[in-house]
Amino acid sequence: MSTGELPFPVWKEKLQYTPIFLSNSGIEGFLERIRGSKNLAQPKRRRPVNTKTELTTSHITMNINRIIITGNLVANPTLRNTESGTSVASATIANNEFYNDGEGERQQVTTFVDVTVWGKPAENFSKLAKKGQEVVIEGQLRRNDWESEDGQKHSKHFVRAETWQFTQYKKD
Repeated sequence: MSTGELPFPVWKEKLQYTPIFLSNSGIEGFLERIRGSKNLAQPKRRRPVNTKTELTTSHITMNINRIIITGNLVANPTLRNTESGTSVASATIANNEFYNDGEGERQQVTTFVDVTVWGKPAENFSKLAKKGQEVVIEGQLRRNDWESEDGQKHSKHFVRAETWQFTQYKKD
């Protein structure tokens, strides 16, 4: 046997080995195989499962709320302070999307997105950001709900920016 060569039984076992998560499709199949495996003990439950109210599917869930958007500032940001003294900068960016229609004509769709920046970054954003500048915003999608004096209910989505960055340096 040459150096680096495995004895027959070892490489034969490696060829026959299929990871448990690849042998059947989906996370449900994976979890089902794990639960049915003789090598893994079933976890002991502290209380019986109420099948009418508890889900019998996977307990793995994930909620992701992450927005990354680029656009040009429609106007200079406005800076205000909350009653507790926290700085809040508000701005609107215009995100432009281009495509060719059925006749081959170039079309543009502009989406206006309201953005808020909080704290010390808000002060910096309001000082540095100017109308027309292109900016990258990363944050979370939020919604404000309110009722007007006439009883109408309103809601508005906006991005609460966690980070922001200019795509170009603008010389004064």
